[in-house]
Amino acid sequence: RIVTVPGVYQQVRLVATDEDVDVVGLTFPGVPGVQHFGHTGTVAWAITNAMADTQQLTDVSAQEPRDVVDGAPVTAHGPLVLEHPDGSGVAVRTVPWLVDDLGLAALLPLLRARSVADVDAALDHWVEPVNDVLVADVEGAVLHRVAGLVPRRDGSGDGSGEWTGWVVPHRREVGADEHQVTANHRQGEHSAALADELAPPHRARRLEQLLDERPVLDVEQAAALHADTLLLPAEHWQRRLAALDLAGEPEQVRELRDRIVAWDRRMDADSVDAALFAALRSAVVRRLVEHPALAPLRARSADPWTGPGELFAPWLRPEPRVALALDRWLEPAGEPVPGVDLEEDLRLALREAAPQLSAPTAWGDVHTFTPLGGPALRLGGDEGCVLSTSSVPGVDDRVWRGPVARLVWCLADRSRSRWTVPDDLEVWAAGSTSPMQPDHEEP
Repeated sequence: RIVTVPGVYQQVRLVATDEDVDVVGLTFPGVPGVQHFGHTGTVAWAITNAMADTQQLTDVSAQEPRDVVDGAPVTAHGPLVLEHPDGSGVAVRTVPWLVDDLGLAALLPLLRARSVADVDAALDHWVEPVNDVLVADVEGAVLHRVAGLVPRRDGSGDGSGEWTGWVVPHRREVGADEHQVTANHRQGEHSAALADELAPPHRARRLEQLLDERPVLDVEQAAALHADTLLLPAEHWQRRLAALDLAGEPEQVRELRDRIVAWDRRMDADSVDAALFAALRSAVVRRLVEHPALAPLRARSADPWTGPGELFAPWLRPEPRVALALDRWLEPAGEPVPGVDLEEDLRLALREAAPQLSAPTAWGDVHTFTPLGGPALRLGGDEGCVLSTSSVPGVDDRVWRGPVARLVWCLADRSRSRWTVPDDLEVWAAGSTSPMQPDHEEP
């Protein structure tokens, strides 16, 4: 999520003895209940976003019939979210609008839940956002499921197909000798029914490695996983750089290549080599964005609603898309990019970044988050790390997206659980968690 301070979640304990409610968790201020992360003493649940495609944008003409509902124009395709001077516009169809249901029927049963089965039944009423949910109880039951309504589309294949019903939600009971990782990534056949675009697999792969190394964790060890900064896709960069012919290049260029190849691939806040890698990555991204084949992506939009500097411009910039695609292009099985000489771009990017060796800077000095009215916080991590702190390579190393909650639920003793939100700035910035405060456990 986009990081804000105050954060989107508030740490709460809700107790209503006459309603058999005693829940610790995170809530959206102003929304009833404890929605995404909760612990009732005998069962706990937590979510990541399932990345489901649950909206549809449709161009509508000025002649499209429309009603006015609560002051907003509404067409058969949904409410207008963009309206042009000629009366045409863009309508958005959303699941809550279509079914006239916000999913609030799930909230009270969640507060009263005492088992995995109770949480599962409550989440059958969930509508949106569509979440990847893990649920576990003191009896040893563990469930992985998708919660929410996902439209099933016809076979158009480009995401524009008509909605023809609802996807059957994925459910899987997790065995006692298994673990389950959810990191917004493609997990199997059920992911194909949710969306075409999901997060890269790097964070999930790293968590699988860490859990394979230590299959039994206590609360503190589990909490430490949140702070892991190993960047797995950097291995592909190192392999490509090691094979690069730099004969005739200046000594500084060769030194930068050797530093990055020998680097431990950890995006630690105090790491100078991590900052050198990031500088090289940004240089490559900028070179690729300037490639003639991508010129249409740089062209100014004639649409004043989506043009540069307008609402959707940050999501339409080519740099973050190119940065994500780079990891795949550099993999051993990566497909060549038509018309692009990646080896030459790496060589030229090394030349561009090499002067940074003369004035070394740690990653945390440029990879910062600045809360409103506060000082800049030095952060470790990166988009592809478990400690996922996202910047925009090729544009800016400052963090704009990251974890808006971090927690470990202890089922044996709820009071031993750990958590944090961005409001606790120093703990959050360190990738750490805090013990649950006594006032969250004492009525």
